[in-house]
Amino acid sequence: MKLQISKFNKYSDKTGKLVPFYLKSNLKNFKLKRFFFLYGNKKYPRADHAHRKCNQIIIPIFGSSIVQITKSNKKKYIFNLSPKNKKYLFVPKNHWIKINFKRKDSISMILCDYKYDKAEYIQDFKKFIKKNLIMKCRINKKKCNIFLNFGKMPLANGFLKKKDIKKEYFFNMSVSFNKSLSLFQLVKNPSPKKMFNKKYPFYTSSSKFMIEHFKKFSVWAKKNYLKKKGYRILEIGSNDGTFLKNFKKDNCLGFEPSKSVHKIAKQNGIKSINKFFNLNNIKKLKKNIQFDMIVGSNVFCHIPDQVDLIKSINKLLTMNGTLVFEEPYLGSMFKKVSYDQIYDEHIFMFSVSSIKKIYELFNFKLVDAIPQKTHGGSMRYIIQRNYGQKISKRLLKLLKYEKEHFIDKIKGCLIFKRKVEESKKNLIKRIKKIKMKKEKIFGYGATSKSTTILNYCNINNKMIDCIFDTTKDKIGKLTPGTHIPVIDYKYFKNKKCKNIFLFAWNHKKEIFQKEKGSKNIKWFSHIS
Repeated sequence: MKLQISKFNKYSDKTGKLVPFYLKSNLKNFKLKRFFFLYGNKKYPRADHAHRKCNQIIIPIFGSSIVQITKSNKKKYIFNLSPKNKKYLFVPKNHWIKINFKRKDSISMILCDYKYDKAEYIQDFKKFIKKNLIMKCRINKKKCNIFLNFGKMPLANGFLKKKDIKKEYFFNMSVSFNKSLSLFQLVKNPSPKKMFNKKYPFYTSSSKFMIEHFKKFSVWAKKNYLKKKGYRILEIGSNDGTFLKNFKKDNCLGFEPSKSVHKIAKQNGIKSINKFFNLNNIKKLKKNIQFDMIVGSNVFCHIPDQVDLIKSINKLLTMNGTLVFEEPYLGSMFKKVSYDQIYDEHIFMFSVSSIKKIYELFNFKLVDAIPQKTHGGSMRYIIQRNYGQKISKRLLKLLKYEKEHFIDKIKGCLIFKRKVEESKKNLIKRIKKIKMKKEKIFGYGATSKSTTILNYCNINNKMIDCIFDTTKDKIGKLTPGTHIPVIDYKYFKNKKCKNIFLFAWNHKKEIFQKEKGSKNIKWFSHIS
């Protein structure tokens, strides 16, 4: 339940006025346990605390009051409550409340959904802020430092029509770091069902670069790990089957939760299961079936429950099998200050150090890691059951590099935070400079990553006229949160664009080759 101000309905006739209050229609999950009256005192504020478990509704009965609410991210909200404006305020738990009455005889009624318990009150403001700057790690449950807050963020792939703006979903996006696992992770994320649904608009086959990359990946896999006849391979998050179609159809299986891309895979003759990959769903597979290789590409970082993921892999991987997955690399993100890699789907940003530490908890061993050019800088991780095998020299070098550049420590995160804030200022300055010349700015590539840049930097449709894209499911819609129109790429040449924000910067080489005939274009992005 969110902080919200709501209006009472009022009914009146010659006999007087009636203002009803229905808990069910106003706040469905609020269950009244107690209520009390709060009387005014002009000299001192009332409340001045937060609750760990109790949600409250503040209803002004007589006189007016100024209610100041402070959220855990230090953001403040001021509300003026009085019977005249016929409004009440819902305050969720973990919000600091301070009430200043304007008159001595002011009265407010407070409704609570939790019994009185002195222990659930937070009386120290400094402790309240500090408590909310720490989260528990999703994997080992140890405390993590929250070090960067991007604010209100929509679904990265939540491209929408104008009629759906009022229903748009937002969440607060902040990131933390677990020192014991060297793990960078989102504090909160939308449910996977919200993100990976039947309208999911990303198709791997839409990129020639990715098609070629997966061809080379499959050749590498066959040459190094799939030498025996009749091998079996399983892909987690198999999308439209671009990777698996490089293998014999009888030998491979894909798990893909998004119905839109799963359908394309099925049409291409790929064995695809339209389910999330987890312990519950793998029960439906043939009894005792196992795979010689389990792979994933830009998908493991999407999975909130890594423990369930690894336990599922453990059940399905043969004793001598190999787990191989590619993910955006934390070290590349730090180096390029590519903070747009952080969005709702990227719950984790892995490093070599974090993968090594995580998989050791489950008796697996990281034996090699190979840097990749995909997604603006990724890493291919090669993992096997731990039977004392040696690790590669390349892996040793990467671990050394991460230590030297503080990628395995909170210090690296704090350096990154400072650079992100500088990047935001420079980008806004650049856009304002172009707009002062009364020039138009267009976007190229309505990527999921662009959602973070646009919302974090408050770049809206007054600053960018439109974004050109080739994805049918995005064309004719608006960007999440900032509502910039997405236009069919076929109109790109007609617009005679001068200033282009390249959101698909990770496909720069491919795009510049495609647009080499376009002259007088000034390309730019947040990547310096």
